[in-house]
Amino acid sequence: MRTILALIVLIAAAPASAATDTPYALRGGGAATALAVDMSTLTINGAGRAAWTYHMFWRRSGSKGRRPQVLAVLQAVNCDTLLERALATRQYTATGKLLKRTGPDRGWTVSLTGSNTDYILDRMCGKADPAWAMVRAAGVFDLYRHVWPR
Repeated sequence: MRTILALIVLIAAAPASAATDTPYALRGGGAATALAVDMSTLTINGAGRAAWTYHMFWRRSGSKGRRPQVLAVLQAVNCDTLLERALATRQYTATGKLLKRTGPDRGWTVSLTGSNTDYILDRMCGKADPAWAMVRAAGVFDLYRHVWPR
């Protein structure tokens, strides 16, 4: 637990990287979902890993139709047990407007096998999966436009 807390201190800055050439691991997560890990924030301490991760998706919004959104999660994982914890969560529009802020989660949970969270944890822990591609973008909102160009 202390090693994870030490990781948090190192990467608890803003979720959208200000760098102009940030490396992201990117993969599809379903018909209207893409997953990303900001590799520039990945911090490793033994079996502990922490990084900003992203779920980019289209959300149905009543009469307004599909509304693009980005869920940013400062995620910590123990790679030996795959117990994970969301340390901070931010939900944005695709243009960067903050919609909601939550976290940290109260406890550690086990990821669901085959879920999008499980895919992200596997990537953070370095497990091989050819579905992940490395993409460089100025930030997560530019990455979103890479996934779904207008």
